[in-house]
Amino acid sequence: MKLRKTQQDLLDTLLADNEIFDKHDNCFQMSQRSIAKKLNLNNTTVDRLFQNLKKKGIAKEVLDVQGIKRVMINPEFHWEHEEIEIIFTQAMFELGSHQAAVEHREAEMEIGYYIDPMTGEMLKPFQYRAHRVYADTYKHDRTRHRNNILTRQKAISALVTDEMIQNIIEGSM
Repeated sequence: MKLRKTQQDLLDTLLADNEIFDKHDNCFQMSQRSIAKKLNLNNTTVDRLFQNLKKKGIAKEVLDVQGIKRVMINPEFHWEHEEIEIIFTQAMFELGSHQAAVEHREAEMEIGYYIDPMTGEMLKPFQYRAHRVYADTYKHDRTRHRNNILTRQKAISALVTDEMIQNIIEGSM
């Protein structure tokens, strides 16, 4: 998944701009035309980059948490957020929407294993406590981007409760 140097440099510029790219969901927040206008670039330059990213499997269109169609970067290619969420974000990329990834996460929690969204293979045991700690930390972090409030609420509501964890533990004994 290599890009030409000029395209890699442009992509690096886009990924570094918080107004253009949201590192939490790995999605571009602006249209290609808006990006070109903001950076004083030719529309064709930005369009070619996005076409090339999609052709190489580096990016694809998905529905974000608000149901808006966005171009998402494959987390296997670029990821700068918390490591615990890369599996969820990869599912969002593979399944094409945040909602599908939430449903996938719920199935993982029910089964107790992370599941590859494309093959159905069980990857490793689900880390219930790590996700609860992450959600609690994220909930109290006031520096997060304001547009991610809905994402936090959905992530928190998708997490298991202490009672559910206890039932899982008792059921395995």
